[in-house]
Amino acid sequence: MNGWETIDSIWYRGKLDSCNYTCSYCPFGRKNNQHSVQEDQRLFQQFCDTMAKQTRPLCLMLIPYGEALIHSYYREGLIHLAGLSHVSGIGCQTNLSFSVSSFLQTMEQQQVTPSKIKLWATFHPEMTTIETFTRKVIQLKQAGIELSTGIVGNPEQLPLITRLRKTLPPDIYLFINAMEGLKRKLTADEKNNSKP
Repeated sequence: MNGWETIDSIWYRGKLDSCNYTCSYCPFGRKNNQHSVQEDQRLFQQFCDTMAKQTRPLCLMLIPYGEALIHSYYREGLIHLAGLSHVSGIGCQTNLSFSVSSFLQTMEQQQVTPSKIKLWATFHPEMTTIETFTRKVIQLKQAGIELSTGIVGNPEQLPLITRLRKTLPPDIYLFINAMEGLKRKLTADEKNNSKP
């Protein structure tokens, strides 16, 4: 055994609670708290420094209440942590609104193994198109980054959800998030129309 049979999983939440998107159904999209960003940057740097000093095998997950990867300190920190030999993988949820090309270029410059980075990319139909979102997913996947995708399960957007599923590569998992605030069960028609 090489010591990797036991890997500690650590989740980082931080103070970030804002997003660059303004989706009508999302509480984070209505916030733009610069103070929380500054505080989170300080705390995230502490987190990165602490993780860099560890010697035991780690699996890391960044799960702030908001969009992390629009901030350079998150992108740089994620790439730095992925480059550490004792970090087996690092994941982050994102809306993919950041520059994928620049991200991949930085990752290549720092010679980070792409497969150590895992992204859960959520599609926001009010903010972007299926084509733009899918293009970024494919670009990341071709670079060797593992991805899964998600979308809020708004029953009024079942045709769009179906089109997203057909546009994404077949091996990219699509997770349907419960639409908070719907306050009702899906109708029989909605259930039938959601079947592939």
